[in-house]
Amino acid sequence: VQVAAGFESGVPPEDREAMLRRLAEVALVHRTQADFHAVRGLLALESGAVESADSALAEALRSWNGPGGSTAIARSSLLTAADAVRNASMIWQIGFGALFLLVNTALVFLLRRAPRGIDA
Repeated sequence: VQVAAGFESGVPPEDREAMLRRLAEVALVHRTQADFHAVRGLLALESGAVESADSALAEALRSWNGPGGSTAIARSSLLTAADAVRNASMIWQIGFGALFLLVNTALVFLLRRAPRGIDA
């Protein structure tokens, strides 16, 4: 919520871009750590070290889902976006709702088409 307040309080675009780049870097670090632990766990499992694999895979989950993990960052971003939509004017809310319905209707029609194979 503090990030949303910063965006609306007249923060220059350069600072916003720097904050978004930093956020992306933090998310990438957590993702890389989770990937590293997952690969370590899979290698340990393949070599038969079940306890080591268990601890490495558990660490991968903690890196991903922990309080500073990528899931927390994504959740924070979604809450910020939800606050922005709630605080938007009625015209923006109606426009967003209409666009949401239009995109989902198009997806439903595309998914209902008969599947075609490679040879079709």
